[in-house]
Amino acid sequence: MRTVILCYHKVGPIAEDGRFLNVEPRHLAAQVRFFTRRGGPLASLQKFLGGKTTPAVLTFDDTYQSAATHVPEVLAPSRSAATFYVVTGKTTSDWDGERARPLATREQIVELARAGHEIGNHTHTHPHLNQTENFAEEICTADSHLRDWGLSPTTFCYPYGSLNPAVVGAVREMGYQGAVSLRKGKVTDEDDRWQLPRIVVGYSDGLAGLLYKLYIRPFLP
Repeated sequence: MRTVILCYHKVGPIAEDGRFLNVEPRHLAAQVRFFTRRGGPLASLQKFLGGKTTPAVLTFDDTYQSAATHVPEVLAPSRSAATFYVVTGKTTSDWDGERARPLATREQIVELARAGHEIGNHTHTHPHLNQTENFAEEICTADSHLRDWGLSPTTFCYPYGSLNPAVVGAVREMGYQGAVSLRKGKVTDEDDRWQLPRIVVGYSDGLAGLLYKLYIRPFLP
């Protein structure tokens, strides 16, 4: 069965978070309503890989404070859950340069887990893993920190979507159930579960833009 894994970053009002990597809460709410009205509550990636049927999986890279604040409010009415990927060694997205924004605090991350959301590993410092000799250390350090916080990460997200066979192998050897990339497409039975494709959702998409990406653009010549 095909499902879709959606990739988000910031989720906040434009006045606070701008357009870069941001989706306004009202747009996210419309997208969630579309899926839940057709297939029920949304499940985390961990639950999906464990066999739970879900119309879509929502993943939030970097776990910005805006996402930690607004996403639970959007998902609560439908009793849906999401997957948040955490960078354990940063307090801001300094890789965004002048557009850096605060990342969720440890307390916010733990609260997300208590509310039923999945917390996944997004490395310690957010490097390009396919250009980093210590990629295994990046993965292991983040894993260790999350476990020290009382969390049990079981899925992984490659920063920038950067990977190679050695990086993928390291994630598998650590016992992760699966990992998400930035390769575009819906998930099929033929996909490598440690390189799962996603659809990136941007500020200008709204519900109409997302539906175009999902159901029209793939069939265009």
